[in-house]
Amino acid sequence: MRKLLLVFAHPDDESSVIGGTVAKYAKAGWVIERLCATDLGHAEGKLSALTPGTLEDPIFRAMETGIPNVVITFDKTGINNDPDHIKTCYGATYAFQKYASWLEGLQKKFRVKKIEPKLYYVCMPESTITRAVRDGQLPKVSFGKPWRGVPDDEITTIIGKEYFILRREGTKEHFMGKNDRIRDRL
Repeated sequence: MRKLLLVFAHPDDESSVIGGTVAKYAKAGWVIERLCATDLGHAEGKLSALTPGTLEDPIFRAMETGIPNVVITFDKTGINNDPDHIKTCYGATYAFQKYASWLEGLQKKFRVKKIEPKLYYVCMPESTITRAVRDGQLPKVSFGKPWRGVPDDEITTIIGKEYFILRREGTKEHFMGKNDRIRDRL
């Protein structure tokens, strides 16, 4: 049974940015688990002030307990510059790196079939942000900063109208190469 872990800052984040992807994988029989930083007892709007480990450790424990095949979190822009989203991205990334190394060590120790979990960042393409700001669908700034988006050529996966960057496969970084194709699945 394949598992998908969603790591977001607030309870409504995943439904507003990847609801279609979650529905697709739930329908396909995947186990979907969600971890929200604010559900861990941290106040909304205060995540960026957390000390190292405060967010990362419970995220790692959730991965260690659930053994997800795929983890999805925000990209480093937080999509809309929300400091809570950005802190969650970095916390989930650190926890995932620790999880992938831990899992690799277990697999070597017990000589079991290798599982390489994947970490995806949900994001907004630069072209989409530019067009939305130009057309007045988005304000010019969000959380006191201009909207940023992810360069379109860094997008690795498009599911419906939801965009992702494959960040890590197991302990390896993933970067788009000139021969890579954009995928429509995780």
